[in-house]
Amino acid sequence: MPEFEIYTVGGGAELFGIFNYLAAFTGSGNFETLITIGLMIGVIAAAFKLGVFGGGKETAMYAVGVVIVLGLGVGPKARVIIMDSTQPLGIYGIVDNVPWSVAFVGSVTSSTGYQVTRTMETLLAAPNDLSYQRSGMMFGSTIVSQAARWRAVTPVVHRSLVNFMENCMVDGSNIGIVDVNELVYAGNLANFITSNVPQSLAYYDPVLDATTTCAQGWPQIQTRMTQEVQNILYQKAAAQYGSAPTVNLPAAATQMSNTLAEFQTLIGMTSASAADTIRQSMLTIAMDDSIQRLISSSGNNAAMTAYQAARSEAQTSASYSTIGVNA
Repeated sequence: MPEFEIYTVGGGAELFGIFNYLAAFTGSGNFETLITIGLMIGVIAAAFKLGVFGGGKETAMYAVGVVIVLGLGVGPKARVIIMDSTQPLGIYGIVDNVPWSVAFVGSVTSSTGYQVTRTMETLLAAPNDLSYQRSGMMFGSTIVSQAARWRAVTPVVHRSLVNFMENCMVDGSNIGIVDVNELVYAGNLANFITSNVPQSLAYYDPVLDATTTCAQGWPQIQTRMTQEVQNILYQKAAAQYGSAPTVNLPAAATQMSNTLAEFQTLIGMTSASAADTIRQSMLTIAMDDSIQRLISSSGNNAAMTAYQAARSEAQTSASYSTIGVNA
């Protein structure tokens, strides 16, 4: 089955639903029945025209059109990989059995816009150009894409997040007390965890150097994440500006946070603040690390191979883009 990548910034959920609908509709018996009825009507009309008016040329053109539409447009299926740069791993989801014509056109148009954006950012964006208003809408997508991959910069905080996600949320989903589908697709993991934190599970907190219940430890983790958001912004602002003595890092961090929030509002992410996006990224990456650690400790080589294959497929495109920008 051919594969096509569809690129978007923040529209992964909408595209995922649309392509799933197309795959389900075109693969259903009702769609096949509709196509059959259309073909029957067309054949009857073509036969009548050929028998009464002798329109052989028009009938041949109709037959060729049917072959092209069914043979290339509707018949063949393709796999669509939705690449959403606002997701921590760069990929939102995969949909099989999408009509080839729709997948091909969507891939060509979205990838063209994506490559033009990357090229323009590389050629025109100045090193200190944090505010998207200075350079146009497309440049704001860079900071949104980067923020979706930011992890906790304080090692002990990240370890506490990984321990919490593994022992509370992942283990909770494995034993059925956390809904795995809601966990995977939660647009705000912090709110989801607050409402669904397991009461009967515990984890080791390296900050406190003690084992605590998930319900008791979650408020403390939220407090740490609030502080960690500022630490991340300071680190990214310092990396952006380098060691210039005249740089005001608190002001640069505030400017980066404002740019992130303003562009999210521009593209319709009105419910997410800059801090919400960074917290979501920290939790998502911690959950990804916890799953890898859980599979590794279980000794299930087949599961680890499958998981690593899925992650590497999601990261390949992002890696190539990074190499191109550096070049």
